[in-house]
Amino acid sequence: MRMSRPLSIRAAVAVAAILACVAAGSTYAAVRGGGKSAAPGTALSAAVDQLGSLKGGSAKSASRFGLGGYEVTFGVNVSTCVAVASPGTFNLGTYYLDAIGSTQVPGSGGNKTVDVSFNRNGNLHVDTDFMLVVAC
Repeated sequence: MRMSRPLSIRAAVAVAAILACVAAGSTYAAVRGGGKSAAPGTALSAAVDQLGSLKGGSAKSASRFGLGGYEVTFGVNVSTCVAVASPGTFNLGTYYLDAIGSTQVPGSGGNKTVDVSFNRNGNLHVDTDFMLVVAC
């Protein structure tokens, strides 16, 4: 189902879960070196539309690299951070409520990137507006 509304409940739950992990001291440790690392306790974010354009947040850039695939770049090394992405819009837009997001930290573009992908029904890739929260 395609929806247009400010923020899904699933996105709010995802944000709460990632912040709880950070508070408990959980991190994803895939350090490949290079670049100033985000300080512990830092929260980064991005609002990206289905075309891969950055619409808000603290990210430096975003791009779409294929159907349902996005790369979000930050100004610091995020390789020791955790990330959660969920369908949602920022200042209007359109998203798929039933799309499931997955993240890869660090992304294929290096330690300052997060790769995000969305699919429906297990393997049907889909473009969608989304919110990304990265907690370090």
